[in-house]
Amino acid sequence: MLEHGGELIAAARRYGISPDDWLDLSTGINPLGWPVPPIPPELWARLPQEVGLSSEQFARAVEHAPATRPERYTILERLDMSRAEISKAVEEYARAVAG
Repeated sequence: MLEHGGELIAAARRYGISPDDWLDLSTGINPLGWPVPPIPPELWARLPQEVGLSSEQFARAVEHAPATRPERYTILERLDMSRAEISKAVEEYARAVAG
């Protein structure tokens, strides 16, 4: 499996190059990462319906998401959730956010 950034020390050891001599383009750990504007807190609490999807449509989108970027390994593959488990998680999220 290809590694996706963040393994600077391992790469430095493997190739015998000091970490100080690398240009780390992994924005997750790069102190000079890509600038991202502040995200309003209410955007973290949006429900699927607020973006025009039913909970079932949102669950199907989550289920399909890994296929849109097959070269990436994400938490979705790691969790290996069934459609029923995804639907349940979406519903639990919606209830938690709705209060």
